Amino acid sequence: MGARRMEEAGLPPGVLNVVLGSGPETGAPLVEHPRVRVIAFTGSTETGSLIAGEGARRGKRVLLEMGGKNAITVMDDADLDLAVEGILWSAFGTTGQRCTAASRLIVHRAVMDELIYTEGEGTRGFFYRRTLFPGVHPGMRIAREEIFGPTAVIIPCDSLEEAVRINNDSAYGLFSSIYTREVNRAMRAARDMTTGIVYINHGTTGAEVHLPF
Repeated sequence: MGARRMEEAGLPPGVLNVVLGSGPETGAPLVEHPRVRVIAFTGSTETGSLIAGEGARRGKRVLLEMGGKNAITVMDDADLDLAVEGILWSAFGTTGQRCTAASRLIVHRAVMDELIYTEGEGTRGFFYRRTLFPGVHPGMRIAREEIFGPTAVIIPCDSLEEAVRINNDSAYGLFSSIYTREVNRAMRAARDMTTGIVYINHGTTGAEVHLPF
């Protein structure tokens, strides 16, 4: 559909091609073909690592986006209305299908019930229902692997230090966010969270125009 619209808008035929198929049948030949000079890949870490190795061996330029398991931390002193607004967009905006989407919510136990049952805006249309999984342990598979959909897990915590440990216990290091009213907590989180970008009182879905992304 997107390719047809591009042609209807005047893009010359052949500039954009959509090829459907499995990795071994379509992806691998594209990566290996000598006339393909640049490869941009979005997908699993395993496949991306294979492409990186093959691209290096063949002298190709490679751009990889291998997923995220971004976390939003909500402390006990957070502005919950603001946090809910950020979570709704970060976890469920664009159906959660962005590498910057939040899929882990690390929530202080003192505000967990209030946060979970704060009413979000309704949606109309044909969508997979946005889903929260409460009471998740950081070691569970659902807390460690990317789903790439409008879902989020809720992991309880009792302190900023515990929240930072949970945040950092991930194979992905894209985005983090923390909601708190205390500037010292915010600065400690920004210092200690091992992700490329840490937002303060803001959701994770977005990009900074003055930084490489």
